[in-house]
Amino acid sequence: EDVVEYRNAFVKRWLEEYEPQMVEFDIDGSVKKEPEGYVLQGKYHGQPFRMILVTDDESTFYSDDHRDVGWGHLSYKGKPRRKQEGESIMVSDFLTLEWGRLIHEAEEAHIVFRAGKNRDGYFSSEDLLAQVDQAIDIFEAKTKGFAVGLFLFDNAPSHRKRAADALSTRKMLKSPKL
Repeated sequence: EDVVEYRNAFVKRWLEEYEPQMVEFDIDGSVKKEPEGYVLQGKYHGQPFRMILVTDDESTFYSDDHRDVGWGHLSYKGKPRRKQEGESIMVSDFLTLEWGRLIHEAEEAHIVFRAGKNRDGYFSSEDLLAQVDQAIDIFEAKTKGFAVGLFLFDNAPSHRKRAADALSTRKMLKSPKL
């Protein structure tokens, strides 16, 4: 019930607060609706202040990735293939509907990571935090402070970092004896 409540509250907030502040595009990529944005006060009074959705996109590619099913002639005997996926390369970047990849001048938040024990190691929460810091700097330089980025992440293990002393439901007893 708590999860359903939480998700319903998230969707309600998304529809009422976030979505109205974002540009809406049609299927062809043309602007369907331009938001009014937030009205700024003080020095920038009257300037529109928009919200831009920035998503984190990560893909992993394997050297021995292939299709296991296909058509072949009766005389084709097939070739033995490796059972392992092979070495991997992970590509991580930030994307927006308006600009595509998050790039400003010569700066980009794009990372190519060669995962493995004897390669670049494994993509950790610290690597992600460094990439997010860089992405925020690029976003702020690109928008010159007249937009706020709403960064959206999936539930990958590197996105679940918490403080060392934080409570974790994974480590809690299901039926503690008090």
